[in-house]
Amino acid sequence: MKPIQAYFKSENDAEAARTALQRLKTEHVMVDSIPNDQKQARLIPLNNPGAGAGTVGFMGRAEAEMLQGDDQTSITHVLEGEVGEQEYEQATEILKQHNGYDLEK
Repeated sequence: MKPIQAYFKSENDAEAARTALQRLKTEHVMVDSIPNDQKQARLIPLNNPGAGAGTVGFMGRAEAEMLQGDDQTSITHVLEGEVGEQEYEQATEILKQHNGYDLEK
C-alpha cells in the first residue's frame, strides 16, 4: 500500500474523489476539514505537468505543513489514505479529475 494525500477547495470535490477511489483497492481513505487558521497554502494542481512523477499529491504528514506567502489559495479539505501499489496511477488520475491539489514544496 502507498500513502495518498490531496487538498481540495470544496468538500464536494473531496467527497467525490473519495467515492471514486472506492472502486480501487484502498484503506483508511478519509476526508477531513482544514481548520480556518490553516486554510491558506501554496498549492499546485495535481495535473501540473511540471510536478515530479510519483510524488504528486502524496506526501507524509510532516511535509503537509501549511505555507504562507503571496501565492495562496483557500483550501477547505484534505483527503488521506492508502492505495494499492498497482492502482497508484489510477488513484492519481482520480484525484486530478476531482480538482485535487498538492502543496507547493
